[in-house]
Amino acid sequence: MEAGRQEPGHQRVEEGRAEEVEQPGHTEDTGQTQGGACTQSGHDRMLGGRAHGGPTGQTLGMQPLAVHHVAINVTDLASTTHFYTEVLGGTVRADRPDVGVGGAWIDLGASQVHLLEAAVAPALGQHFAIGVADLDGAVGELRDRGLAVYGPVPIGAGRQAFVADPSGNTVELVESPAVP
Repeated sequence: MEAGRQEPGHQRVEEGRAEEVEQPGHTEDTGQTQGGACTQSGHDRMLGGRAHGGPTGQTLGMQPLAVHHVAINVTDLASTTHFYTEVLGGTVRADRPDVGVGGAWIDLGASQVHLLEAAVAPALGQHFAIGVADLDGAVGELRDRGLAVYGPVPIGAGRQAFVADPSGNTVELVESPAVP
């Protein structure tokens, strides 16, 4: 068992993952063996067969309402905080506890971004999105500040654009179609 995984609940999860790996012929994507017979998914097995609570596949106890916050690593806390507040319109929260690493919590609409002073992972496509009312206006403001912006481009019924914060994290700006 990995260091830090000594709690009994973690042990059960790790044992459940080992069962998934040890089941020959199981294909997680389809839930079928190589011969085509239906199997119980590893997720269902770990939860004792009660993973799905209804036709949507949602779990019984987990009913997500929204993304509360995302946490990202930043190399320059001051300039990145400035970016999320002065450029993207967020507000620094005063209730961030001491978590042993420098950082800031910033309100962005109904969600938050938590900045943590640490090495930033290589950009491999990870990002988070901020909904905006006027994508063209937002992109224009960013470009007027000299920032490189990719887009806007259509995505489904909406549109999106991408910008990097001063630490190199990718931020998507998305405009959804108006709901009548």
